[in-house]
Amino acid sequence: MIQMPPSGRMNIVNATLRVLLLRSFGVPDYRLIGGPEWMNSDRFDIRTSPPADYQPEQPAPCIGVDCPPNHVQIMMQGLLADRFQLKSHREIRELPIYELVIARDGHKLKEAQPAAQRGAVLHFGNGIAGSAVPFSALVSTLSQLLERPIVDKTDIKGYYDFKMVFSRAGMPNAVG
Repeated sequence: MIQMPPSGRMNIVNATLRVLLLRSFGVPDYRLIGGPEWMNSDRFDIRTSPPADYQPEQPAPCIGVDCPPNHVQIMMQGLLADRFQLKSHREIRELPIYELVIARDGHKLKEAQPAAQRGAVLHFGNGIAGSAVPFSALVSTLSQLLERPIVDKTDIKGYYDFKMVFSRAGMPNAVG
């Protein structure tokens, strides 16, 4: 369980170092490369409070891997550097990608009702569904499922309801 609210107080129970890194740096699993083998098995509990002069920030809506880190993530990165002597770096690598484009006959997405409460993307055995989620959340979810960056060339904006059912054959981590 990981609780990292904007208040700066953190409560993390039974998390691997890999999970701590993913949450602290806001990167998807497939972008975390290297590290000792124990980072996937050893588990940690962390409880922290922010400094007395900490001012909570208003969370800016941002979905995907290009979001700037929030104050809590920055504090967590500092904690990891201090307690684990973590040394990290970002690098640019040439990796395969997918480009998301609109089919010739247009997209079939159903725009969410304007008054709809903003929702989330749900995963189920052979698909995903979303209700009143930004299109960028769909792109981010597909990227995570396919374990590959997706370049969105659709220029689709707004909030949508959708359900996608697909075969998991050939997908990363497919059980079959």
